[in-house]
Amino acid sequence: KMKTRLFAHDKQQAETKFVDPHQDVAGTGVLGRMVDALTRDGYKTSATSVIGVAEALVGEPLVSSPVMHLSYKGVTQFDPRPSSDKILPAIKALNNGTTIYSSMFGETYSSMLYDALYQNSVMSEALSSTSATAEFPDTPTGQQFEFVSRLIKAHRQRGTDRDVFYMKLRGFDMHGNVQDDLAAKFKE
Repeated sequence: KMKTRLFAHDKQQAETKFVDPHQDVAGTGVLGRMVDALTRDGYKTSATSVIGVAEALVGEPLVSSPVMHLSYKGVTQFDPRPSSDKILPAIKALNNGTTIYSSMFGETYSSMLYDALYQNSVMSEALSSTSATAEFPDTPTGQQFEFVSRLIKAHRQRGTDRDVFYMKLRGFDMHGNVQDDLAAKFKE
């Protein structure tokens, strides 16, 4: 017997993100499990959502790199015009020292801050030197595709050889005029 309830829109969406009816790897998404399999096979992987939280990208803990959440509207460089060239070194110095009095929480925060600063630097640099080579429609979906195409193009700079991206196309909850509305959605 399956543990799913497919008669509510939110349940249907959740089931398509997880696709694990028997909960073999509970709490993971279908795309996250794919990324984990690629990571185990030795590939340098990345799972990126360009439109908010994406449960479908969640994999098993400590198998693949954490999911990146980016806005398809671009990446904002950390402190692009610093008031002092000492700010970033000061942030790093503040978060660098491990002592006998350091806490696990402080160490975790510092590690995550370092990772975020590094990823921001890599992404900002990679995307500032990359442009789309195709035309995309000026719609939210077109903008997502354009951003993903730039991420794909910059895969070497980002250090990946297998990427999974999560995007959304909203507006399929149609209760009337379905044929025309669906045709318009497919054109987008």
